[in-house]
Amino acid sequence: MAADWVGNLVTGAVGIAGVAGTYWTGRASRDAAVAQAREQREHALQDRLYAERREAYVGYLEAVQGARHALTQIRGLPTSPENGTEANELRAAALAEVSLRRTQLRLAGPPRVRDFANQLHGHLADVLGKAARGEENAVNTRLIDALLAAMKEDLGFELASADRQVLGDIRG
Repeated sequence: MAADWVGNLVTGAVGIAGVAGTYWTGRASRDAAVAQAREQREHALQDRLYAERREAYVGYLEAVQGARHALTQIRGLPTSPENGTEANELRAAALAEVSLRRTQLRLAGPPRVRDFANQLHGHLADVLGKAARGEENAVNTRLIDALLAAMKEDLGFELASADRQVLGDIRG
């Protein structure tokens, strides 16, 4: 008689343990899937932010090149009132593009890159203004090099010794 109820008790205990084990395994699998999905979303976000920074950096550097091209055009204009107007238009268009791209960069880049971009923007405005007035002017290419090095550093590229040197020489 006692043996009859022991078998039923053991069967019931094993059944309950099976249900509990199935619940625990399912919960652990669900938690692992949620964690993996969270990690994938985080990686996707980091990849998207990296792409946005890279795009902003390339856009800003293209605008800087455009400003340098405008500077070359301004320097090539003969001095006259009509050419002064053309020089100011070239200067304004170049600075407008640099300003737009700097705004995009400021939204995506870290403080060091933003600081170099702000310094370069002010420098280009000064140089283009001097060129439009026919005054002596020169682009500080070390500032451009420092900005490029800071961008490379932010994007995870290994810096050459020249990049590290220019970052040390020019404060961002």
